[in-house]
Amino acid sequence: MNKHIVFLTRSQFGYHSDYYYYCKYLTANYKVTVICINARFKIRKLKEVSVVYVKKRKYWDVISYLIHVVSYLKKQPLDLVVVNMFPFSFLLPFIFPHQKFVLDIRSGGVSEKRIARIYRNYALRLNSLCYSYVSIISKSLADLLKITNRHIFILPLGAEPF
Repeated sequence: MNKHIVFLTRSQFGYHSDYYYYCKYLTANYKVTVICINARFKIRKLKEVSVVYVKKRKYWDVISYLIHVVSYLKKQPLDLVVVNMFPFSFLLPFIFPHQKFVLDIRSGGVSEKRIARIYRNYALRLNSLCYSYVSIISKSLADLLKITNRHIFILPLGAEPF
């Protein structure tokens, strides 16, 4: 039986190229599930990828998403959960201490406002302290965020091979 990998991202499936291509290539050897928010964009499908959509709610979508994620993770044993940081995602390793999680960092703060960038980068750094494993898009971003986890690995941007 194939190992089961779950991707947690608040971006609707198919609209974040990294996760789309991870799923596309991992389905050859793994059972892949994505839990994301339905942002009411056109639904994109990928053969062999199970997508769990969480309804977008005006004020409660962060809490609703977290409740759906916790509910799903409780239901079945999983081999790996890849987390794209979202509010309160730092709680997951504490709620499920025996589950293998990877915090996946694809970008630092990119806001025009300096304070927003500082806040985002600080939140990423603090979140990384809660995870045993961290994948990050580049060494320079890891250096900027001062992420020094023992189990950090560079995972470049996902894309179609030429």
